[in-house]
Amino acid sequence: MQTLPPIDEQGMLAFLTDLLNIPSPTGYTEQAVAFVEDYLRRYPFLEMRRTRKGGLLAV
Repeated sequence: MQTLPPIDEQGMLAFLTDLLNIPSPTGYTEQAVAFVEDYLRRYPFLEMRRTRKGGLLAV
């Protein structure tokens, strides 16, 4: 089983700031979901898929 790297607090703050600056009102979250999906691609052991309603599952 893979483990995640140690938490980089400054990197996490930068990620969250960027995410929160993406306009994503209810029902219009595609850009925010795509941002998270792109970020998570750096962890090749994560399996990702989109739900039929546009959510992102990462395991």
